[in-house]
Amino acid sequence: MQCARNAGMTAAAITDHDAMYGVMEFYHACRNADMKPVFGLETEIQGVRLLVLAKDDQGLQTLYAWNSRIMEDRVNPPVSRENQPAENEPAPGQFPVFPHCVTIALTIRDRLEEAMIRQDERTVREILVGLKETQEEFVTAEAMMDVSARRSRQAWLDVILQDLQLPKAAVSYVLYEQEEDAALLQVLRAIAENKLATDLTLDVAWHRQFRTLEEMQQLYSPEAMATAQALEDRLHVTMSMQKSSLPPFSNRLGLSSREFLVRLAKTGLNRRLAGHVPERYRERLEYELDVITRMGFTDYFLIVYDMIRFARSRGMLTGPGRGSAAGSLVAWSLGITHIDPISSGLLFERFLNPERITMPDIDTDFPDDRRDEVVQYLRQAYGQTHVAQIAAFSNLKARAVLRDVAKAFGVPARVIDPVTRLIPNMSGMTMERAWQTVPRLRTLVEAKPGLRKTWAMARRLEGLPRHVTTHAAGVVLSDQDIRLVAPLVWMDRNTSATQFSMEHLEELGLIKIDVLSLRNLTIIREVLDQIDNPPDLYTMPTDDEATWALLDRADTTGVFQLEKEGIRQLLRQMHPRQFEDVAVVLALYRPGPMAEIPHYLQNRAHPESIVYPHPLLEPVLKETYGVMIYQEQIMETARIIGGFSLGQADILRKAMSKKQQDVMGRYREQFLEGALVQGIDAGQAAEIFSLMEKFAGYGFNKSHSYAYGRVAWAMAWLKANHPLPFYQSILNHVIGAEVKTGQYLYECRQRRIPVLGPDIRVSSDRWQIENGALRMPLTVMKGIGTALLPRIVEVQKNGEFPGVIDTIARLWAQKVNESQLRVLVDGGAFDFYGINRATLRENMTRILNYAHIIRVEKEEVLFDYSIASEPTLVKHREDPMEKSTREKAVFGFYFCEHPVQTLRKGRFSNTDPIAFIQDVTGFVRILGRVASYHPHKTKKGDLMCFVTVEDETGQIDLAVMPDTFARQRDLILEGTLLYIQGKKDRPGSVLVRSMEKITSVADTGSQAEQRPDA
Repeated sequence: MQCARNAGMTAAAITDHDAMYGVMEFYHACRNADMKPVFGLETEIQGVRLLVLAKDDQGLQTLYAWNSRIMEDRVNPPVSRENQPAENEPAPGQFPVFPHCVTIALTIRDRLEEAMIRQDERTVREILVGLKETQEEFVTAEAMMDVSARRSRQAWLDVILQDLQLPKAAVSYVLYEQEEDAALLQVLRAIAENKLATDLTLDVAWHRQFRTLEEMQQLYSPEAMATAQALEDRLHVTMSMQKSSLPPFSNRLGLSSREFLVRLAKTGLNRRLAGHVPERYRERLEYELDVITRMGFTDYFLIVYDMIRFARSRGMLTGPGRGSAAGSLVAWSLGITHIDPISSGLLFERFLNPERITMPDIDTDFPDDRRDEVVQYLRQAYGQTHVAQIAAFSNLKARAVLRDVAKAFGVPARVIDPVTRLIPNMSGMTMERAWQTVPRLRTLVEAKPGLRKTWAMARRLEGLPRHVTTHAAGVVLSDQDIRLVAPLVWMDRNTSATQFSMEHLEELGLIKIDVLSLRNLTIIREVLDQIDNPPDLYTMPTDDEATWALLDRADTTGVFQLEKEGIRQLLRQMHPRQFEDVAVVLALYRPGPMAEIPHYLQNRAHPESIVYPHPLLEPVLKETYGVMIYQEQIMETARIIGGFSLGQADILRKAMSKKQQDVMGRYREQFLEGALVQGIDAGQAAEIFSLMEKFAGYGFNKSHSYAYGRVAWAMAWLKANHPLPFYQSILNHVIGAEVKTGQYLYECRQRRIPVLGPDIRVSSDRWQIENGALRMPLTVMKGIGTALLPRIVEVQKNGEFPGVIDTIARLWAQKVNESQLRVLVDGGAFDFYGINRATLRENMTRILNYAHIIRVEKEEVLFDYSIASEPTLVKHREDPMEKSTREKAVFGFYFCEHPVQTLRKGRFSNTDPIAFIQDVTGFVRILGRVASYHPHKTKKGDLMCFVTVEDETGQIDLAVMPDTFARQRDLILEGTLLYIQGKKDRPGSVLVRSMEKITSVADTGSQAEQRPDA
């Protein structure tokens, strides 16, 4: 855009090929640059490439509809769509009509150009006449005149155009800004097609850079330039088409939306309170209903209510609430949320402020395996083209773009992998930041010309979109066909999404409803289904001693929102005893509020020493021991001290959090004046205002804490009271996640829950409960995917496993190949036969040769055992360390015996098991396997690293300071065994002095054991 502006141009066009993702961003860029936007679409019809330009807003809608159809046809061809004739559907062999558009034949790499090359005048005339007769306005392109062959063909075509009285327009085919940028396009094409950048089959158009007006005039004819200018003058898209709004909600009673909402809410509140509705509830409900209907949000509430009603009718467990919506009594009465906002002290104005008109935002959680059912229901209820999900874009990030470019340049993985590993794996990391903060990275890249070239190219491509996906939650609903305001893309046959990303939808009137998937609801449902007389998630009692004991010892692995070590440490310090404590933990352990944890804990331990900012604020701050933690407390302070309405208080809270000095300045004066009315002097009032300002920057939403606190409590209750089905469910949800699986299995052993290895006779694709134990599924093993399971099930159906040789033969006959059979051996699936794994592994070839001999090729798998005798298995000794290593390769974690246990039986016997040093301080020696690591930038900008290591007894965190990290960072890789010496001066963490890698049992005599202890 800036390039065109600098060249003195007053208009710019966007004409992507069969895609319109960039239209809104382009539109705003034009407005910001004071340029006229021209909207078009390049498409191919009947083998002819056309450029269709919108004359006006209706023309743009024509393009939206056509592009949406093209996108749908890619995944859902018209022949498969029953009784759904597409708009603008042309007869076979004809061209569709594009109302309110100019259609331009590009004559570039299409059937028309092929005919021109052959000088096939008949075909050229037939195509041009067909377009002239069907299009509202039709011209041909004079394009790519920098190519000599094109110029000669254009002269030949001009004769035909004159005869047909068809105009021609100058069209500059622009793909990049500068000529040298073609190399970027070449690499992007290589990445997209998984080819080398040097592959001659890549579709890279050279010399298609932006050209100035002067350059265009030198290449193109005056006639074509004049036609192009005339077209530009007639194209006027203003984006003033009718905006969307929510579809009206229809009810079976035929009532207005307002009447129906009021009736539902009052009935629901009466049911919630068992017919005894206190006056304050009645007044709050009337107030909220008045605000909701006055602001025009009745249909929004009813649509969300109906969506949740549908989910419940299908047996889905929906979340108790999310975000500020839990502060609404109407939402609670309708069953949208399940937290009583009045008894919990939640504020409606934090959710919907009558003094600041913004759309409500009701986010709803559904089980992650059933969210699609909810979205499909919305489609059925409001129309397929009135409901869509939202496109999102996955960008080329630092590590990924470097790997992609290296692959395109043919750089071997062994060369690029050490470089990519040096880029810290942390949020917001860029190649530039990594270059500035990791000296060794610069050294590696600068040492090789090939790496320098790769790095330079990756830097230029970093941040570009890589592929389109869908927003994790957002769904838009419209009272009109969405294609009138936004083009759609089909992700699959049942999933359409707006091509415009989320930030552009509200200005088009497309209202987003967040339909979120939450795995933890699925887990809760699965566990509750295995319990006799299960409790209700929403009213689960909070007086269970087993659950409080679990929270007190921070035994919260697998518990929603309470898994991180920092939160577990906070739980150990807090000793929670009431539900409000669970909610405050969720609010405290966040980047801003974390700074107040020591203050909070001090006040909690010594409530008698709490000094409130003013006695009037004690009721507001007592729950959090005098510390402002929740946003609602900021609002209540503004109301109590400054005399604000809650609507004004919400505006002040938001201004404080966003540092809007002008708004804060106005409200500060009002606050001081209101305080004066309360008899509070200006000095004290100013101190309170400053305190509010400090905490508003990171105060947390109390409504959200209470709602998600309910989910956390439910999972903690299930873990404390029903551990066997709890572990079964969470293990099923982390199949393929090796670290998590290993962590949960370790906990099972600590709780003395028996875990049985995979068994070819009974194991399936999921964890099963078997006689009070957990049975591992076959799919935990690498290479044994769900596609292979039906073949194994065929063998299991027989129900007989007389011998290991016969079983392996039957599996082989079901096309379980040799490498998969070896995986099954190393994972212990044949252990029940009593033959060690080494023996089976070394005899596998002999067994398969036997299977091949005795198999009789008929319609079904049959064996003739009389053909040959079973081979005698040659026995081999099992090496425990090799068995453990192979098991780790199969599972991704250690199952039978952790290698640390083996090492500790030898010369490392003086190391400390992690579980035994949790409460120890001083110098420690540890043997551990790296479970995870997280580089972190210090305040000085140096890189250090937090590492989690585990042994057979537990996990502990290591703090590796910058000097040590710079020397030994190559040792820190997931799965590495380390001998660590360091100082432990706080719970759950060791400050590392030195580390050494252990590669095998032979390392027990390494230098690590020769060092002095201190």
